[in-house]
Order: sequence, then structure tokens, then C-alpha cells
Amino acid sequence: MEGTVDHFRPTSVAPEYAYEWDNYRYAFSKLNSYKGSSTEVLDPFHIMEGWFVLNFDNFSVEASADIPLDVKVAVEKTISILRLNADDSLVKLRFNIVRDYAKGDLPFDYLARKYPFIAMEMRRQVLEERIRSYFK
Repeated sequence: MEGTVDHFRPTSVAPEYAYEWDNYRYAFSKLNSYKGSSTEVLDPFHIMEGWFVLNFDNFSVEASADIPLDVKVAVEKTISILRLNADDSLVKLRFNIVRDYAKGDLPFDYLARKYPFIAMEMRRQVLEERIRSYFK
């Protein structure tokens, strides 16, 4: 995965933030491209744990059922704009990461450092050990 620096507030919309350090976000280059000049993507610095969940049945990212409606709408909008489920390569990437962990190719501490959302969801859903049986 290639990373890039993103102006969270697009310079085309908010040029006054072009050189503000607090406007920079490190992003997966493909997601940065999908975001484009959108101002409707949730700021990763303000996302609360549990707003996004990972469905391990199909490796889709979903809005939690346990969040207020306005937050759920914003989460779903972010998922749509960033094509988190519409881009098959992103879904396949999540699948491959989990498969590699389940097969023993990735230790959990590496998963937690490199793919914290996946690791957090595994832990939250108590799948750290059980996921291995899914890939036998």
C-alpha cells in the first residue's frame, strides 16, 4: 500500500489551509484519490472507536448499528465516497490480510501496528483465535 499526504480540507475549497500542519493527513493513495475534493469524508482524527465495523463474513466496512443516526449517515457517506466496499481490490486486500494472519504469516502485533482497524475489529469481535479455523 502506497501512502501519500492529503490536505484534509481540500485546497480547492479552503486554500487558506494549504500550508497548515493540522490540515495534513497520511492516507492510502487510492483513498486520497477517491476522496478528491470532497468535504463530506469524516476526519480520521475525529472518528470514534466503534463508528466503523468490519464484517468478517464478506470483509465489508459498515456503519455500526449502535451510533446516532447523524453519525451513521456520515459514516455511510464516508464509506461510499472512499469506495471502501465498491472497490473490490480494497475488499480483497482486507481478506488477504486476515487470511495471512489466520495462516500464521502475520503476528497479531504486526497486524495491530500496520492494520489497526482490522486488529481492533478482530479483538472487539473476539476473533483473534477463532478466525484461524475459518481458513483451514
